Amino acid sequence: MNPNATITDEQFKQYLKEVREMVEGPYTEWQKEIEVTNKFPEKFYQSNIEHNIYRFSLPVEYGGWGLNEKEILQVQEEFSRGPSGMRMHMHYASDLNWRILAQVLYHRYKAGKKGIIMLACELIDNNGKELLKCVNQYIDQWGLEDGFKKYVNEDCTFCGSLVDRIVPGRIRDPKEVAELEEKHGYADPLLDVGEVFGVWVIEGDTKLNDILPFRKAGLEDHVFVTPDMSPYKKRKVRILNGAHTGFVLGAYLAGFDIVRDCMHDETILGYMNKMLLQEVVPILPLDQDDCKKFAAAVEDRFNNPFVNHELMSISLNSTSKWRARNMPSFLEYIEKNGKLPTCLTMSFAAYIAFYSNNIQELNDKGLVCKRAKGNEYTISDDRYVLEFYNAHKDDDIPTLVHAVMTNEQMWGQDLTKVAGFEEATVKNLTLIREQGAMAAYKSCL
Repeated sequence: MNPNATITDEQFKQYLKEVREMVEGPYTEWQKEIEVTNKFPEKFYQSNIEHNIYRFSLPVEYGGWGLNEKEILQVQEEFSRGPSGMRMHMHYASDLNWRILAQVLYHRYKAGKKGIIMLACELIDNNGKELLKCVNQYIDQWGLEDGFKKYVNEDCTFCGSLVDRIVPGRIRDPKEVAELEEKHGYADPLLDVGEVFGVWVIEGDTKLNDILPFRKAGLEDHVFVTPDMSPYKKRKVRILNGAHTGFVLGAYLAGFDIVRDCMHDETILGYMNKMLLQEVVPILPLDQDDCKKFAAAVEDRFNNPFVNHELMSISLNSTSKWRARNMPSFLEYIEKNGKLPTCLTMSFAAYIAFYSNNIQELNDKGLVCKRAKGNEYTISDDRYVLEFYNAHKDDDIPTLVHAVMTNEQMWGQDLTKVAGFEEATVKNLTLIREQGAMAAYKSCL
């Protein structure tokens, strides 16, 4: 133990045990929510505070324990056993990774070594720029020379990147773990499950394709460099994420609970594929054949037999997600074709139906509704959204639709100004209420 630390060896060992229990327990459950909402729930931060998670990397004078870097790495090792999103948060919370990187670069600079290429993989926007920002921050804090700062910013390359692959986490089945250990001849406590599909888009000068080994290894279809990765972000958000938000709410009302089961139903699958291939893909600023292949892969990924992806998990914060994932495709389709997209229009009605179906109550956990299957379900979203729907629970369909579409806080605009959209939504919501979501989806085919 660091002799200057304010906790004992025994206390530190107990702390490491507590961290492991957290990442293998509640963290794993919360990660499912984070993957859908793209933000950490308040309970995550509160739990971290209660368990002193934000103290382990702080010096004593700021309320920390005075751990040295080796001890901090031991804590980080425990976090590495948990979900990726949590690991990245703790990397940022401790700032250890960036300190180490700044030190490595400084030693290279002092040794006269050439700059290096760094590929940022943090699950945040502009990850390459943020990584460079962190290193520059330490250069300033440590008072390092201007020559080193010039070396970092001009001789080194910080590339942003986009990783698209579902990695559910560690293998939980002890029998499967034992079989793999016997097969490999060693034990790996950090062995993860990953889907077959995988794409890694690196943002930078295309000359990097000749420097990095991916093309030579025959991986150019899965790993490649592009000057601008924003179209690929758009592809992922519009197709992969847009598919989720586009069909799950109606599918849940129709009685489904798991994404994979939806892929086995010809109506829901047909609805999703029509939405993607006829309404979303044609307006994307990428090679159409490539986008069609990506959309086809989505079906296969959703049908993964090893991932039980719950529809209710995907439903979290659907208001902001429909606005970000589906509304741009909806509006661009209208601009290009001069008419409403059938499936995306129905998707909006399914969203309203999900948020207003037999409302029971509004409580601290969310808006409680009931579906035809008989069970209650709790909607999680911004509080103002939940309060809005609760306040309009007794509205007739035309009144409710008008109120939703004119709520500019939700959509950033008045959607009743989109020609024919309000009338179509009233018709679609009526169909869902009277005949069910499955009949409504079938009417789009």
